[in-house]
Amino acid sequence: MRLASILNDKFIICLFFNVIILYAPLEKNFPHFLFKTRMSFKQIIDGVIGILDSVIPKYEEIKK
Repeated sequence: MRLASILNDKFIICLFFNVIILYAPLEKNFPHFLFKTRMSFKQIIDGVIGILDSVIPKYEEIKK
């Protein structure tokens, strides 16, 4: 399923253009805004994957 079908195309375009237009003030007030945002999402996803990896037991084949 495409992200555009879940969200409206106009919403995604408006969000994209707002980040482009407001990038200079955001960068001035919050240095490295996009990098920190991307790293926050990456750390959240890595954390969820790590929790699922530790909770779900691994299949171990019985040795004969």
